[in-house]
Amino acid sequence: MTKILALDGSESIHGRGFLVVSSLYWCVEALEGIDVRILDVTSRDVQLALDVFQWDTGVRLTVRPDAEGLEDAALYGGIAFRSAAHLRLSEAARHDVPTLVAIQFPAPEWMSAPILALGNAAFDPKLFGERLRDAVRSWG
Repeated sequence: MTKILALDGSESIHGRGFLVVSSLYWCVEALEGIDVRILDVTSRDVQLALDVFQWDTGVRLTVRPDAEGLEDAALYGGIAFRSAAHLRLSEAARHDVPTLVAIQFPAPEWMSAPILALGNAAFDPKLFGERLRDAVRSWG
């Protein structure tokens, strides 16, 4: 069965969709055979960046303006600024989907050991991509 990697593609005051797209370049070799779904993409600019990624790498992505398909994911990830409230974390939890979330300058209510452990990855697409790669490779 094909594993699904679902990622947040929103670009807003809180969403960092462009960093997520950039991170994909750093884990592209691990995406072979993976169903990659980029969710909540409403920015035409992020859509264009995803189109370029697909052209550059040959990796096919499913791009959605909503979160359809999250319930089947093996991992849901995203990068946020201050708050991850816009992410589909409650939906992921409801479907027992593990999450990988990096937050830039997290607000106090978002401070936790896992968030602080990914602090540098919130700013560096290479680090976030390496975390994604490691997670995908752990699926065996």
